[in-house]
Amino acid sequence: LGTNLLSGSVDTAQINFPSTLRSLDLSNNGLTGTIPTNWGGNLLQQSPQLEFLLLNGNSFSGSIPTEIGQWTTLRLLFLQDNLNMAGVGRCDRTGQTDDCSG
Repeated sequence: LGTNLLSGSVDTAQINFPSTLRSLDLSNNGLTGTIPTNWGGNLLQQSPQLEFLLLNGNSFSGSIPTEIGQWTTLRLLFLQDNLNMAGVGRCDRTGQTDDCSG
């Protein structure tokens, strides 16, 4: 779904994620608001194999839900190029150690 001119806020309560989902790419759209806090429950419970979450290039603002950091399967998280998320870049868990320096 990356680069598809999607806009508005994300309401994950209205989305049924497939249990086999390994990658969610919502990058380079016009998504706004905060990153949904219920992603720590809804998305993770429905898609326990999720490894890649790409949210970069939108207009998200606010803080990153702490639940996202608890996903043990999440290997790559892109958040750069959003509003008011200074210092946030990427988190790469594909190597021997976690590189979540931004």
